[in-house]
Amino acid sequence: MPSRTNRVASLPALFPEKGGNLKRRKQSVFELLGVAHEPAIPAPIRKTTSFRSDYRDLRTSEERIEKALQLFYTQVHEAYVEDPKMESVVEETKAFVAAQVLRGLTPAEADDLKYAIMNKLATELKDIDHYKVMKTFGKTLLSYFDIITDILVLVDLIKRNSRMAVVQGISLGVSFSLQSIVSLACGQPIWVVLSGLLGLKPAIESWRDATRAKPFPKQKMDNDVMLMMSRMTEVLSEAIPQSLVQTLVVVMYPDQRTTVQFVSLFASFLTTGFVVASSDREMDLSKYRRKSEPLLFGYVPDTNSHKQMTAFVSFFSLYKLAKVSSLALLISASSFRYAVILLTLEFFGFLGWRMVYQNWRFYKRGLDGKGFSLFVHFGWYICLLSAPFPMTRVPAILTPRIYAGGLLYMLSVNFTILVFSYQVFDASAYLSQTEAWTGLSTITFLCLVSWGIALYYVPGSHKATFYKSLTFKEHVATYWWNGCRYCTDHKNKITTDQQYIRAMISFWCSKQYTSYDKIVTFYKDNWKDWCADPPDWFDEEFKSLVPEDLLAVVGETGGSSEEQKEEA
Repeated sequence: MPSRTNRVASLPALFPEKGGNLKRRKQSVFELLGVAHEPAIPAPIRKTTSFRSDYRDLRTSEERIEKALQLFYTQVHEAYVEDPKMESVVEETKAFVAAQVLRGLTPAEADDLKYAIMNKLATELKDIDHYKVMKTFGKTLLSYFDIITDILVLVDLIKRNSRMAVVQGISLGVSFSLQSIVSLACGQPIWVVLSGLLGLKPAIESWRDATRAKPFPKQKMDNDVMLMMSRMTEVLSEAIPQSLVQTLVVVMYPDQRTTVQFVSLFASFLTTGFVVASSDREMDLSKYRRKSEPLLFGYVPDTNSHKQMTAFVSFFSLYKLAKVSSLALLISASSFRYAVILLTLEFFGFLGWRMVYQNWRFYKRGLDGKGFSLFVHFGWYICLLSAPFPMTRVPAILTPRIYAGGLLYMLSVNFTILVFSYQVFDASAYLSQTEAWTGLSTITFLCLVSWGIALYYVPGSHKATFYKSLTFKEHVATYWWNGCRYCTDHKNKITTDQQYIRAMISFWCSKQYTSYDKIVTFYKDNWKDWCADPPDWFDEEFKSLVPEDLLAVVGETGGSSEEQKEEA
């Protein structure tokens, strides 16, 4: 049997946001406006893998114009972007519009198509954030400032406390290694993988996302998602362990306290709060995600968004401060052993909760095995522990109900940790019980106030996304099967074809969250029609992504049509 491609379509709602990496100046609206006054003379059209290129199955003008607009980007715009020698698309646009008339558009719809093209290009120009490079690198520099202070503290600890220096050094090394592991798992080139070992991965991802660089050939996720993952890995594996180690040094060794330690701790807490809030805010403001998953994305308001941002930064910083402080006191009064026992119990407790919801497997087909799902669950648990990115509330990850319950638990259990630290063990040698309770109570109160302010500014339409009960299986069965009308296809192009959206569920979504019988019936009912009169998306690459069991059901062997003819 011929080998199948390893390319997998990404989850459209959660992750990808498509944007071209334009290499030259676009045609102005005024240049394209001239197309409306030129005679429509047919000319050769760039060939694609599209099969059904007329408009006979589309009932409304809006649907026909939308399809023509998608074809324009595939046949004309992409050719212009990819060919350095092309300086104009005027003639190509004329020929394209004329060809669409021959394929079924009325003259009036052809005129509307011209203006739709101009509107699309003008909208893209408006959407370009000319300060994105500066803003992205500003966040990256803040993260590197935190890393630099960690290194300075490490150097100081080598001189004063070799034991804690070893712990902090191992923590930094593990953080850099995890960046490389994530890069390798996502199919990035070896030089990017190796850059993670030097701590350069966040800078590289920031540059590639800010400059709209094309994803690497075998990269499994978009650049903005890779940047988000890099930031999450940095926060979870570097900022959190480093702040815990440094807090332990401050609590246990008062004679070794230095200004650099306090500066590093302040930078760590602030960096975590800012990175979590700003990174998640960028994901939520994505126009693609808001259009593809309007039920989940949209918690950032149109007005007062900066007030919400400030409240979120305060909440995430204080949330981490409360957790790290209580754990540091427990470890100081007892040992690392008891903290590990507590964290292990919490890990399995949340795993059990997710299992009850039947929502613990990783959402992506092919990566939903028990081992990898447990590994990913560990990452989500660490998020809940001290860096609860709001994105983790979506049904594909924790679900809103478990996210909300996890936040309440984590804030409450800190007081239980204090009880054990002072009643079972003796933490009074490091900090008086009155100071500890007063400090934790104050931090928790401010944390809850910050959370309340942040939620106050969440639009009413999305408040429930932070606490309602919604599993991923329910979300796939309702929204993805019946409600979704906008996502990306296997070529990373926008599609509004509901048949395709349903068909693609089989090759990106884990079987744990789909109705297999429904998908089999859907493929049986439509496969022959697709073969007899192929839609635009029904090409060899699409067939190569369909799981083998479904190909067997519809009578396909998995090979391409050309290969099947040769075998015959």
